[in-house]
Amino acid sequence: MPFRSTLVAVFLFVASLLTISRAHAAPPIASAAPAALDAEDDVSNDSPRASMQHYFDLCNKARYAEAAIYLDVPKAETRRAPELAQMLAAVLSRKIWIDLDQLAPTSEGKKDDALPPNTDEIARIHLPGSVSQPVRIVRRDSKSQDEETRWVFSQQTVSHIDSWYADLDDRWIRKRLPAPLLAMGPEALLWWQWIAVPLLLFLALIAGRLLSFVSRKLLAKVALRTPTKIDDRLVLRLDGPVAIAWALVITYALVPKLGLYVPAEEFVRRVLRAFGLLAFFWALLRVVAVVCETIAEAPWAIARPGIQTLATIGMRAGKIAVGAIGVVAVLSQLGYPVASLITGLGIGGVALALAAQKTVENLFGSVSILADQPFRVGDLIRVDGIEGRVEVIGLRSTRIRTADRTLVILPNGKLADMRIESFALRDRFRFVAKVPLLKTTRTETINAFRKAVSELLDAHAKTKGQEHTVLLTGYGENSIDLEVFAYVDTSDVTEFGAIKDALLSAILDAMREAGAELAQRQVVLAHAPDAALPQS
Repeated sequence: MPFRSTLVAVFLFVASLLTISRAHAAPPIASAAPAALDAEDDVSNDSPRASMQHYFDLCNKARYAEAAIYLDVPKAETRRAPELAQMLAAVLSRKIWIDLDQLAPTSEGKKDDALPPNTDEIARIHLPGSVSQPVRIVRRDSKSQDEETRWVFSQQTVSHIDSWYADLDDRWIRKRLPAPLLAMGPEALLWWQWIAVPLLLFLALIAGRLLSFVSRKLLAKVALRTPTKIDDRLVLRLDGPVAIAWALVITYALVPKLGLYVPAEEFVRRVLRAFGLLAFFWALLRVVAVVCETIAEAPWAIARPGIQTLATIGMRAGKIAVGAIGVVAVLSQLGYPVASLITGLGIGGVALALAAQKTVENLFGSVSILADQPFRVGDLIRVDGIEGRVEVIGLRSTRIRTADRTLVILPNGKLADMRIESFALRDRFRFVAKVPLLKTTRTETINAFRKAVSELLDAHAKTKGQEHTVLLTGYGENSIDLEVFAYVDTSDVTEFGAIKDALLSAILDAMREAGAELAQRQVVLAHAPDAALPQS
């Protein structure tokens, strides 16, 4: 995979991320705007759900100073309030990913949770080697007309923020990046992560290219020890899919290092799995091509041109089938509804089949001709009164070049059902010559001629040992008719023409030596009676 292909792969990966994020915009933390909450009659503005929604909305926009009002921060930690708000948002998003729909929509909060009044527990944080710790919010009533009643994180929860945050593996990068890059982007990916994911894939593709080169070298040494050549070709042709596979393995292993939120990590892994399926079906397409090419180049297939054509048809059909299955699998992995797509394709396939009956008939006719091989390219055949050499056996039609150098095109669907006479498959030619002798020829002369012709056929290299006869077939008005019949041991029409010429000349010489003569045909012209001449 050259450098340009690497850039193309990165571009396709980013484009797929953006496309899927728009098509399947799973709500990130607090995706609903405050105005949307106000429009809902069953959600109070001073409820736990509304307060947490406002808090996460502000954190998504990196407005941590404003989000700090939702933390009950001790006076000694007032200066750290924005930092604590940012750290708590990171902890909650990484550790548990709160579902806001599960929070109470009323201002009183939950009443059946066995907690003190105006106190709700929204989650529990699990740390390695310790018991889970609760995340609680408490109701803070307004103390002035300018201050609204809201639910805030309790002081006990705030006191655990530092220890919770210390357990995050991406805390080092969060402290070094500017606030805009820490803002939430599409699909719960922070903007710095939208930059990091393509960069990681780019580096992984380079590493995958190197690993693919090493693995191909090792596999090539193993393939050289096997007697077959198909594995050698596969090693060369699977370069691209193997490089993509290595890159995906590296990316999949390093994704946790990016500190993605739970839905974002699942989203990225889903896209990576889709690209894994893409690499698998890409490799499968290469395997189909290599197998068909190997079959077409085998000695037994070279001796049968029809097998090569069938291999080509099989390769195309296999690629179409693998490609269709691959597209459906990738779309399904990306979350698209493929059931309706398959249903639509089925209905469209029926309509297409009805509209393309002749094309399908010709396609199956070509497969039947190539499989049964009644004739091959270059054979001399006679079909439906047309005699000529086969030039092309296509997917739709067969082309025959006649002796007049015209081209006859016959659909394979009809040709497969027609009576075909192949001259190329015969093992020998039949030689027939009719010899009309004069009716006055003596019997001794006829017998001598017959004996001379029989000896001639016994002596000729191509008729010796073959069935042959010289028979008296009848009497004409002015002739005694003889017929010379023999099989000529050749399958080449050009050679047969030369042998036929030599045999006819030798028969003519034998007739003259025997003292016989050919009877001449009499042509009788019928004359109409003279018409009366017009008188002047």
